[in-house]
Amino acid sequence: MGAIEFLLLYIGGGFAASVMHVAIASAFFPPEWTKQAAVGASGPIAAVLGVFVIRFSRHKFYVGNAAIPALPVVFCWLLAQILLGLLGLQLETLRLFGAAFTLRDVGYWAHVGGFIFGMGVAQVTRMAIEGEKEYLRNDAQASLRRGTLLEVVNKYEALLSYDPNDAFANAELARTWALLKDREEAEHYYTRAAQLYLKKGLGDDALIRYDELRRFWPDAGFHPETQFRLGCYLDEVGQYERAVGILGQVFLKHPGSAEAEMAMLKAGQIQLNRLSKAGLAAAILAKFVDSYPQSEWLRFAEQLLAKARERVEDQIPPWPDLTAER
Repeated sequence: MGAIEFLLLYIGGGFAASVMHVAIASAFFPPEWTKQAAVGASGPIAAVLGVFVIRFSRHKFYVGNAAIPALPVVFCWLLAQILLGLLGLQLETLRLFGAAFTLRDVGYWAHVGGFIFGMGVAQVTRMAIEGEKEYLRNDAQASLRRGTLLEVVNKYEALLSYDPNDAFANAELARTWALLKDREEAEHYYTRAAQLYLKKGLGDDALIRYDELRRFWPDAGFHPETQFRLGCYLDEVGQYERAVGILGQVFLKHPGSAEAEMAMLKAGQIQLNRLSKAGLAAAILAKFVDSYPQSEWLRFAEQLLAKARERVEDQIPPWPDLTAER
């Protein structure tokens, strides 16, 4: 949580704790008790505890070398607040082991109110899901270090059941399938991760995953639509040679796809306008004209082809005049 969010939680927890305390006191306590001032920070702190048990449900406290799960500890505290609050409805003083405890001097119900508020905030803001996702990521990384790859797959698939649009989880699941030598699953999840990265404007991350996939299988690639988008991203950021290479894989490997048509035209444009390689541009654009005679982009391609051929002719040095006197 940011500082402002935490402040709002703290103030809201104090308000909720006060409402619970006033409601219980007004309903069950003698009138003179309802006029007693209630002062303290325990209500807001209980709200923080309520968020804590939802977001960090697997956290452990360490006492020396002993690891104590936080969840049962906090709920034992909550149970104590409820029991003491219930006793306070009936008794003003509790005598225990020779000592007297004034039950109504502590706002136990304020603690309960703050705690319920904190748990409600955590649920509304999806902190439970974020917490579980974090634990699944940690479990998956631990399984990967142990070398139990199928367990890693199970953890990341569970993580994706909470958030299918988690690009990192898709990418790590893809890598795990690649380590298991399952090319089909690896390509599927690498493509999905790249789609999500590109959607978020993280083209460099998509490119990293593309290179990672190619290290496992040098002839592998993304789905043609995703690969085309990656090529366009590289063109936008000035990596023209890489853009042409990735676009070339689209029309070479998926010649019948709609993306192949656009990839060939885009590659020709880059060669002509970005890299000033008119000869290569002319070759690509001539192939486009021959391959897609019914394309809606045919006229545009022909114009580019004519321009490329003009530049090729301009680049050819004139023949020397062999009749000139020496």
